[in-house]
Amino acid sequence: MINLHELNPQYIVDKKGKKISVVLPIDVFEALLEDVHDLSVISTHPSKQHKAEIGFRFELE
Repeated sequence: MINLHELNPQYIVDKKGKKISVVLPIDVFEALLEDVHDLSVISTHPSKQHKAEIGFRFELE
């Protein structure tokens, strides 16, 4: 899972300074896609939730 401090996003803004897009390094983008996929698998397969919760707790520590 990606660490929020590793994102280092760059923003594209409109003429008024409003953020309209985000630029991320490709490896960060791919890691985010993988995380989204993993979360979708967990949400559709309840038997895998316990293992994911353990992994998530470990990663937070």
